[in-house]
Amino acid sequence: MTPQYGKTLLTHFFWGTTFACLMLGCIAEAQQLDPTTVPTFVDPLPRVCGLIQTPNCIMLATTAIANNIDRYDVAARQFQQQILPASAGFGKTTVWGFGPNTTGTAVCGEGSPTVMTDCFHSPAASIKANYHREVRVNWINDLLCHTWDTGCTPGAFIQYPSTVAIDTGAHWANPPQVCDHGRGTDCTGRGGPYNGPVPLIVHVHGASSASESDGIPEAWNLPTSRNPAIAQLLTAGYKAFGSDYCQINDVTGTRAANCPNAYNDDGAALFSYPNTQFGSTLFFHDHTLGVTLQNVYMGLVGFYVLGGADPNDTTHDLPSDCGTCISSASVTGGLPGGDYEIPLAIQEKIFTTDGSFFVLGPDGVGNIKVVNGKSWPYLQVEPRKYRFRLVDGGASGNLQLILSGGLKFTQIGADGGFLPHPVLLNNITIAPGERADVIVDFSPLKSCSGTVCNVILTDGAANGTARRVLQFRVTKPLAGLDTSVVPPDLPHRPDLTNTATRTRPLSLFESGLGTCDTGCATPSPHPWDFPVTEVVNSGDTEIWEIYDYADNHPIHLHEVDFEVLNRSKIATPNVLIPPSPGELGFKDTVVAKVGQITRIKVQFLDSDGNARSGLFAWHCHVIPHEDDEMMRPLCVVPSGQGTANAENFCAP
Repeated sequence: MTPQYGKTLLTHFFWGTTFACLMLGCIAEAQQLDPTTVPTFVDPLPRVCGLIQTPNCIMLATTAIANNIDRYDVAARQFQQQILPASAGFGKTTVWGFGPNTTGTAVCGEGSPTVMTDCFHSPAASIKANYHREVRVNWINDLLCHTWDTGCTPGAFIQYPSTVAIDTGAHWANPPQVCDHGRGTDCTGRGGPYNGPVPLIVHVHGASSASESDGIPEAWNLPTSRNPAIAQLLTAGYKAFGSDYCQINDVTGTRAANCPNAYNDDGAALFSYPNTQFGSTLFFHDHTLGVTLQNVYMGLVGFYVLGGADPNDTTHDLPSDCGTCISSASVTGGLPGGDYEIPLAIQEKIFTTDGSFFVLGPDGVGNIKVVNGKSWPYLQVEPRKYRFRLVDGGASGNLQLILSGGLKFTQIGADGGFLPHPVLLNNITIAPGERADVIVDFSPLKSCSGTVCNVILTDGAANGTARRVLQFRVTKPLAGLDTSVVPPDLPHRPDLTNTATRTRPLSLFESGLGTCDTGCATPSPHPWDFPVTEVVNSGDTEIWEIYDYADNHPIHLHEVDFEVLNRSKIATPNVLIPPSPGELGFKDTVVAKVGQITRIKVQFLDSDGNARSGLFAWHCHVIPHEDDEMMRPLCVVPSGQGTANAENFCAP
């Protein structure tokens, strides 16, 4: 793929080959797997569930259900997954992924997608959430060797593989507390190898939650200190958790009283998601300071699908998908659901000749598309309408998705839920962190035969082998009449009509975010640990003017959705460029384009009007960029408090 977000080698991670050889024992280009040797469209697509679980998709089961709260205990573990085709002689790949905190090693998506009790996969089986029903997740860092694992000693901790090494001379979590200025966590290190355990913190991208459940980068934890190998490291000076580590009190559901020292030695963090926001496609991923790329690349991602208020809804009645909103009349049949609603997480990877992940190159660009954890899969479909929940889960680069055979997409939703009206598009472009909710109608191929029945999904923004994404085979007979309907009007969140209390100019650079004066005449970049500059009052509405001076950058705000107002060239700020059709709904990630001002309108409330204050983040979602400190704190203070005490209010 041609990099969409800059070609500069990042000082944080992507080094030249000579330096890489010094650090990694000369893991050179020759050991990369030639993507042309990997056959395409030979394995079926692993299926993760949307809003409705069926025998053909995988969904995480709740640990407990009580008091209108769904509880999950979700562990991150290492396991083997067949990503490359076994039929071509490729072995399994070592991955990290999420599953239930039970014993056993069964892997979802291998062969029959029958629901399994001990079910691990990357991306993870979906978490299903419902509007106005709280979800609590105990995120467990279980990257340890267990008795059922092969290839590692039980009781040892998992280490980063040599092909996915980290830069300890950068600003990162730094559990050994070996800093260039002394000792502490979350600091710039002194370089050298890191042979310690994996720090982990989970962020549900798009969720509106309290700060203690947001998964901010310095809130990581190591595996349980009850493990002897971990305990030995702690005795030697390691720290078990980051400087912003926090979690909720499981009795009250609110912030633990002794944050940031609310650690229970169990290697976990208990978070709460109130789901007081419009139904949409969310996803969860690791967000640890300075090693997000490595942790996500190894597989720590999954879907979090937020639906309507009725957990037993199987009709996809449209108004129930988003709670209180501007809604159309109920539509008989609703949108495609069940086996006809399919989340798709699209990523790019590089592999070594033995099937391991290989991370080396500018901006993390890969050469093999991996969809739902399988390289270049196929999906058999009926000649009818399907709903696809698309996530660009890659490290870098836009996806420009195109269907062969003249088929088109009908986009019905974006990051924050439904658009006001469906939009018919020849292609869908999404950047890392963005989502698109689309309908594809395969009924024009109901009388096809042979290879004419094959529809290829390609990426027009990629080069070479990476252009191929997924094959649809319109070869299944209709199971019944397709009664699904795409109405002309969709239930959606009303526009923000209140007047903005402030217009805030901000600036973007090659790998930095910064402040601006009026008109951004003197932009100033700041690292992550520079004193907080984005301080807002909860409930306030602001217009952010994002001046982009280098490359395109997908900008993500934690905790809130926003509207894209317009763009203009920096040289001609009064000549406004309207948002694209797919940006007309609410968003949490927007592409700021080089040489332009991108304007968004954001109210610091969720869609139900709930105000949440505390420390959050805003950043570029090109993962190498955010790891290279293209990320800044976002401090939301209670209304009326004022900003003078923001540093103390948002301190750990």
